[in-house]
Amino acid sequence: MATATATRPAAVASASLACRRRRGAREDARRRRCRRSASRDLLFGKASRDDDDASDDADAASNAVATTTPSDASPSPSSLEFSFPQDERGVRFAIGDAFYRRESAQARDLAVLLSRTLASPPRVLDAMSGCGVRAARYLTQGNVAFVHANDANPAVTRTIRANIESAVRAADADADDDARAAATATRRQHAVTCEDARDVFAASASKSAFDVVDVDSFGSADFVDAALRCVRAPGHLYLTSSDGLALSGKNPARCAAAYGGAAIAPNVPGVNEHGLRVLIGHAVRVARDRGLRATPAFSLFHPHGPLFRVMLRIEREVEGTGDEDEENGGGADVTLLRTEDDDKVGWIGQCARCGDARVVRADERLGADSAPCRRCAAAGAGAEAPPLAISGPMWLGPLHDRATVDAMRREAEISSWATTGDADEDKAARGKTKRQLSLSRLLDAFALESDARLPPFHHRTDELTRRGRCVSASVSGGHVGDARGFDRGRGRGRGRGAPPIDRWVEALRDLGRIACRTHVDPRGLATDAGLDDIAVAAARAWEGRGGRGGQKKTRRVSR
Repeated sequence: MATATATRPAAVASASLACRRRRGAREDARRRRCRRSASRDLLFGKASRDDDDASDDADAASNAVATTTPSDASPSPSSLEFSFPQDERGVRFAIGDAFYRRESAQARDLAVLLSRTLASPPRVLDAMSGCGVRAARYLTQGNVAFVHANDANPAVTRTIRANIESAVRAADADADDDARAAATATRRQHAVTCEDARDVFAASASKSAFDVVDVDSFGSADFVDAALRCVRAPGHLYLTSSDGLALSGKNPARCAAAYGGAAIAPNVPGVNEHGLRVLIGHAVRVARDRGLRATPAFSLFHPHGPLFRVMLRIEREVEGTGDEDEENGGGADVTLLRTEDDDKVGWIGQCARCGDARVVRADERLGADSAPCRRCAAAGAGAEAPPLAISGPMWLGPLHDRATVDAMRREAEISSWATTGDADEDKAARGKTKRQLSLSRLLDAFALESDARLPPFHHRTDELTRRGRCVSASVSGGHVGDARGFDRGRGRGRGRGAPPIDRWVEALRDLGRIACRTHVDPRGLATDAGLDDIAVAAARAWEGRGGRGGQKKTRRVSR
């Protein structure tokens, strides 16, 4: 009896808590319905874009932003006391309770630069806005027509609104004259919502409402199919993955589940580029299933996180000779014929013994002894050639579009973000981020990596020199004697190891090869040369330097 009496208050308390939770859930559902209704009115009512009358659209969007705020939404930030201690490229903002990663500022730089290169001011969806600095930068620096900032966390809605409104006011105050301020203000229409990103994508799908959709997601969450539904073609989709375990092959189950059955061989040189290409390849395949063509405008890997980001250009893909253009209402700029991009998604194999890598055909992946290393087979003297470690399906084309990168570089120079004399400014903008190139050098690397003649992988210089890997099993004859740059016991009793990578690149170019450094890895060497030519170039690079002392001296002079 005593036990039953003692347990009764606990049962009553538990029932009361459950009742309060049910009431809270019903109230949250009511608020979500209200916000969703207001968001739809904003997107497809007064603020819907009419391509034939853009000026009327600006007035309509202004009215919609002013009149469609939900009755139970958070109070206007104008009535709150906000301070904005953070700065990113001149935009002041507050973080509050929102998520913010300073190391990702460079990814936001690239997005803003791309939006400025578009022919007409785009409509932008920032589906996972965080603290709102990305949306604020789009509005004030990206030459956009409209920005929809959304985040599922209701605790950050006031911070997003405050940051956006503060940035817009500051930009208008910095305008040269009243006329310019008025003209700029008409292009700074925005909306802020608190919804699940998938609900926003679904609400926008019927109209394909946005020219740029920015999805800064966490982990390996797959939003590709949902986000493609609301991209107006031609348009752009900016994807993200921060799941380093999946995209490095160390969590194969999650990699296969999130990226369309893809597999990545772990612990191989250049695995981060493989992960970036798997992300692109997955999006390309999903877009193809929806009758769309997706190609990378630029791709970015940062070691912090790590972070994989790719900006995809989305175009309609139709089969035929052009008769469908009138039905689709746009001509060649809206539709295009099926191209050879189907051949740009495939597999890459790497040999663990000699370090060679190549593209693997689909039929080679079948069978128990599939895809052997050809280099080891040719020089094995009867030994069985090891099978290649295969990764894919992945994107095999260039990581960047050269015309887009050149246009972004021009915009960066206009903004003084990437000029010769702003090294200190750019370093301050990047903060204390390690292993991150300046924006100027990053765009230079993008331009070199966009060469379609480069293979879809790179070599690591430390792996090339490990155990003399790139001179073992030479197949071309006569190169082993020339490739003595990796021999040990020279000089003061120490092995030379790898030559300076810039000199190595120059030596490869002197041999008539395509070569450059890669932004993915500070030790990454991208080239169309085989391992034997790479070894010859290494020897010549050392001979041109005159040893380690010459290396340091020449490096100081070159700067």
